[in-house]
Amino acid sequence: MRFVDADEGYYLLAARLIHNGERLYRDFFYTQAPGLPYLFSVLFNLPGSAWLYARIFAAGLNVVCGLVIYQQVKKTSSAKYAVWAAALFFFSSWILEWHSTIKTFAPATLFALSSFYSLQHLQQHRSAMIVSGVLLSFAILMRSTYGILIPCALYAILPAEKKMNGGKFVPLCYFLFGLAIGFSPLIVFFSSWENFMLGNVGYHAMRSEAGLIGNFQDKCLVLGQLLGIKSSGYLGREATIQLGMLIIALLFFIGRNLRKSKIFNINLLIVLALTFIHFLPTPCHPQYFTSVIPFLILYLFDVSSDLTAVRTKALSRPILSVISIFALTVYFSAGLYTFYRISISGEKMPGLWPPKHHRQNWKISSISEISQVIDAHTGTTDFMASWPGFAVETKARILSGLENHFGLEISDKLNPNIRRQSHIKNYDELIAFAADHRPVIVSGIWGTTGRWLDIVNASGCQSLISLDYVQIYR
Repeated sequence: MRFVDADEGYYLLAARLIHNGERLYRDFFYTQAPGLPYLFSVLFNLPGSAWLYARIFAAGLNVVCGLVIYQQVKKTSSAKYAVWAAALFFFSSWILEWHSTIKTFAPATLFALSSFYSLQHLQQHRSAMIVSGVLLSFAILMRSTYGILIPCALYAILPAEKKMNGGKFVPLCYFLFGLAIGFSPLIVFFSSWENFMLGNVGYHAMRSEAGLIGNFQDKCLVLGQLLGIKSSGYLGREATIQLGMLIIALLFFIGRNLRKSKIFNINLLIVLALTFIHFLPTPCHPQYFTSVIPFLILYLFDVSSDLTAVRTKALSRPILSVISIFALTVYFSAGLYTFYRISISGEKMPGLWPPKHHRQNWKISSISEISQVIDAHTGTTDFMASWPGFAVETKARILSGLENHFGLEISDKLNPNIRRQSHIKNYDELIAFAADHRPVIVSGIWGTTGRWLDIVNASGCQSLISLDYVQIYR
């Protein structure tokens, strides 16, 4: 099973707190769109490890994504090519590494794929337009950058006016009605609207000196990492090889079809839109572009719909067959290596530096063990942890203000009133709490800095147990 990603901790803890009756944004700080914690909160009704259930659920969402891709390619081409499209998706290094996590990638992609499937293949049914709007709004509630897909959906709706009975704007009205239905749950956040805006916009504008959109030198660096020109601590080399192969295949088929057919369609528009929007945030990370891969694969099969003709006219059949076999072997081998890297070696994974020294701490079993130790030594006082993931399976509650480790990044940029309203604490407040209450303190893995060690020293607590890079003090 894949090593735990640092962000999974605050996502899953938010889901647990919601299950316990707390309100997102109002009762604790959260830095993303609200959909994911509510989706995963239902898993806490099940007995056993919430981490394990959440990973299985994420894998299930990923399987459904592959099935949607299969169905869409089957509609536009054939069942044989649909199998290849699904295989390219499942063996993608990007999908294996990031869709397997308890993050927004898999659910947002699933809702977006399903929405555009409805728009492209079920336009004759008015209810499908409503469902498409609902699904797209769900994708945006999972990952707010998917909001750029609304203009793409409007582009896809335009041909539907000729396929549906009724006035010119009937398809658009049904789609917009679906969007309104999907976004209606946002009403519950009106009472804590300032906290909502701080988590979704304000934090991202303040976390970097470059602001919400800036630091174009960093974006150029990410572009170089995507193309394999620059090395990245977040991206395996095999992922850039696969991406390069997909782009080369696309350019080949586009070149063959340039004079024959219209090469611009909705899937290409989505690829361009998602690529553009994920370059904007500061900081920009290569894994953001995982969302592009499913639509890139769909577009590949859009422009290569007449594969038989291409084989006979572009190159001799034996040569093209050899090239295809070699390319597919490399692609699938890259996917297998990614599986090894993310579950065994830990190379090129965020939080696993150096990988051979503390990768064991990023296994679900190790995190569960630490949670049990916390419960065994925590009384009525809330405990403190540098990483919120340790609190996912504990009976004790993590100290208010530590539910999201990113809050500390902007804590000193906020005045005390906003910090209290948003449930954010700065280091001075944490040091004071540790000195007064001497709680159980978990230090290590993520967020451990010299300031965090000041918290430990102020508490006067002694080391209780040490698990490689993780120390528990009491």
